[in-house]
This record gives sequence, C-alpha cells and structure tokens, in this order.
Amino acid sequence: PRGYYSPRVSPDGRRVVYNVGHGGDVSIYVRDLARGSTIRLSTSAFTNEDPVWSPDGQFIAFDVDSNNVSYMYRMPADNSGPPEPLAPSRPTGSPDSWSSAGILAYEHGRDDGGRDIWTLPPGGKPTPFIATGATNWGATFSPDGSELAYVSNESGRFEVYVRPYPGPGAAIPISSGGGAYPVWSRDGRHLYYKVQRAGGRYALMVADVYLLTRFAKAG
Repeated sequence: PRGYYSPRVSPDGRRVVYNVGHGGDVSIYVRDLARGSTIRLSTSAFTNEDPVWSPDGQFIAFDVDSNNVSYMYRMPADNSGPPEPLAPSRPTGSPDSWSSAGILAYEHGRDDGGRDIWTLPPGGKPTPFIATGATNWGATFSPDGSELAYVSNESGRFEVYVRPYPGPGAAIPISSGGGAYPVWSRDGRHLYYKVQRAGGRYALMVADVYLLTRFAKAG
C-alpha cells in the first residue's frame, strides 16, 4: 500500500532504481533484477526524488527537498557511502539525465517559477544550456550524448524538442499535439513520449528522430 514511481533501469539492465512514497516520506530503493533483492539507500533525508543512474552504473544522482528548495546529491548505488553534494555552492534543482560522457543535465528553478535546463560536466561548473524564458524540463541525453531531448512550453503548450549537444544548433520540434516525458530508444533513433488525450486519457507516442532531424537540417 505505497506509491512507486520514477523507475530508471541501470545502464547494464540489471537493476532498477525507483521512488517509494509512504505518507510524507519519499525514499529511494534499488532492486537487483537477477537476484530479486532490494536495498533502500541511506540518504539521511526526508524527501529524496528523481533518481538518475551515472553512465557506469556506480552512482545515483537525486534531489533532496529542503524547505521547498531542491539540492542535488549523488551516492554509491550499492549504498556503500554517504551522499555527496553535486553543486554545493547554491540550490540547483532536479537531475534529469547523465550522458555517456558523464555530463549531468538537470532542471534549475528560476525566481519567476519557471525552469531552465543546466548541465554539469565532470569536475566542471554548472552551466545553463536551455534558458529561453519558457518552462523547460525533462531533459534526456541520447545514448551517444550528441543530442538532448526535453519538454518546453515555448509554443504555448508543452511539446517535446531535440537540440544538438553541446551545440550549436536550433531546437527541433518532435511532437505536434502536446508531449511530455521523452525517452530514447537504445539505438538513439526514436523517441517515446506521452500525450494527454480527451477525457484524461494518455497515449504513448513514438517519433523517428533521425528522419525529423534530417528534414529539419535540410530546411
């Protein structure tokens, strides 16, 4: 009788990290699919959400909600060490995706209530990547790290877009009737996303990103 959400499969496909909510407590669990065993990460905090795997599967990034401000941490996926702040100098937001090169994309909250997408390279400093004045979220790197899919309401409603990383390059619209929660196929050619239909129903859509980006570049 609990809430289970935000599942993420490990890079090797052997484990799943997810959130478990019970009352006001939100925790992070890791399940070993082969062994059938489950551990709860000792995050020592009240609310921990949005777990994201590192590309080598050794760490999990997550956000800690403290007085309605989110801070990003990481810790070993096997629970062998304490949480470490990823960007200790300021409140940061929620991790979204960790590229194959170790670059972390995350949502950075603005004072006006909107969100931008920032990136944090290994050993580097946080840098804004998508800061359009709209609300941007749900960033996810393609398997090779060369493109970043995300959700934005810059058109007036939330749609899925793709931009080359690190750029330069314009945003390429992927959805046309609304879209959210993009997920790449393993070969990096397709994007899956969710669309809300009439009556509160949802549909799972898939788009051929390879063809769409080629048409966009051809003008």
